[in-house]
Amino acid sequence: KPHVFAQLHYLRKLCNHPALAVGNEAEGHPLRAEAAAAAAAAGVPLRSATLSPKLLALQQILHECGIGVDGGGGGEGGDDDDDGAAPLAAHRALVFCQSREMLDLVEVELLRARMPSVASLRLDGGVAPAKRADVVAKFNGDPSIDVLLLTTAVGGLGLTLTAADVVVFVDHDWNPMRDLQAMDRAHRIGQTRVVNVYRLVARGTLEEEIMSLQAFKRDVAHAVVGADGVAAAGVQAIS
Repeated sequence: KPHVFAQLHYLRKLCNHPALAVGNEAEGHPLRAEAAAAAAAAGVPLRSATLSPKLLALQQILHECGIGVDGGGGGEGGDDDDDGAAPLAAHRALVFCQSREMLDLVEVELLRARMPSVASLRLDGGVAPAKRADVVAKFNGDPSIDVLLLTTAVGGLGLTLTAADVVVFVDHDWNPMRDLQAMDRAHRIGQTRVVNVYRLVARGTLEEEIMSLQAFKRDVAHAVVGADGVAAAGVQAIS
């Protein structure tokens, strides 16, 4: 029987996209065949963005931010360039996923297939550490790049991404500090705009429990260590 952690991991994948839940199965596996048949009956490929409410919600958020919308959002440099290039979007976004597989779906099935006008970069474990600073510098220095796709783990390595003022978490970590560290990439010295953070949570699923556990852990941390970093009254530090 599969371990309970494997089952939880499976349910988390299912919240993101059904293709992730059966993606590692052999081609002849009954579960994959059943999923492929259901997708075919709906008239869409198994990896289609239309099978993931999260990808559709992410597309809606980006559109509301003026990203991927014809005519741009009228932000910095919102006027048409002299060469007829498309105007810059009003906002720029960081999109965080827990896994590279989900980033693949966001990049290929959403941005390339449904939002081809969106310029994006990607920063995950597949990018060599020596090249990550170049990706960050390019995103911060080029306002024509609308979206930076990241894994949460990479987002917690002290990166400064103040060019973005929108942060979207497609899925979430059990440890709230990892999400907060990733969120802080846009809250650095030099940020001059209000940063809006969006979390995509599948209602009635395991993800609601993850968010509840995150809140519980934050409350415990605040009770033990105050907001100023000093141990709360009645709590003795262990040396």
